[in-house]
Amino acid sequence: MPAAFRQCVQKGVRAAVIISGGFAEADENGARLQAELARMARESGLHFVGPNCVGHADIHSLVASVSVVLRVTPGPLSLVTQSGTLGASILRMAASHGIGISKFISTGNEADLHFEDYLEYLAQDNSTRLIAGYIEGLREGRRFFELTQKITCDKPVVMIKTGTTGGSSQAAKSHTGALAGSDVVYTAAFKQAGVIRVEDEDELCDMAIALLNSPLPRGDRVGILTIGGGFGVVMAEACEKEGLRMASLEPQTLEKMNAILPGRWSHSNPVDMAA
Repeated sequence: MPAAFRQCVQKGVRAAVIISGGFAEADENGARLQAELARMARESGLHFVGPNCVGHADIHSLVASVSVVLRVTPGPLSLVTQSGTLGASILRMAASHGIGISKFISTGNEADLHFEDYLEYLAQDNSTRLIAGYIEGLREGRRFFELTQKITCDKPVVMIKTGTTGGSSQAAKSHTGALAGSDVVYTAAFKQAGVIRVEDEDELCDMAIALLNSPLPRGDRVGILTIGGGFGVVMAEACEKEGLRMASLEPQTLEKMNAILPGRWSHSNPVDMAA
């Protein structure tokens, strides 16, 4: 690999994708090899994705270094993932839910470009309306926090963060060489930065559908419309546990509701339409 990489440098290549594994995620020898690649890249001004990744793709322009995106349609969701296979799984699930993709990036070991570099790019990408990601561990935690604080003012950021247990943390280190870090710290940082944390691919796609098809809320007040009182109670409790407030109905709203609903409706929020 160093020889092939050296040839790229000599030919004046300024960007590359290294799909091959066997680097820092493998053993000490692999870590030394990865360090050599990074050194050669810095000295020549070359940037690269990986190693140990499945590539990247721009679905809108059909530029891709990976085959997993062939059945994906263009759309507003961009995905940055530290796991290529899990990223491919998310792409397939997104496609099955009718979610179009803008950019796909498998970051791998991040020997040169880091997760935060891709975030900064996607923040400025006009075809990206929502950024999703899979994280095992961050190389530049403070930079991630500062970036997402700004990004979430304009674009939602949804993340799966693993490595929260001893076993998964060790698995992450052997997968991409990432140090998982304290889950308490990640949880607090995500909350402060406005990053929405989800548990798995299903929840990520559900969240993406909701965010892409609804306007971003302008405050923390919620109105609930339901066909049964029990549903309203359950939804109100779920909202309040997440820090949202049940809005009070204005007099003019009550008048409009009275004009179209049976007299036995709840006359409050949640609005029980009384079947």
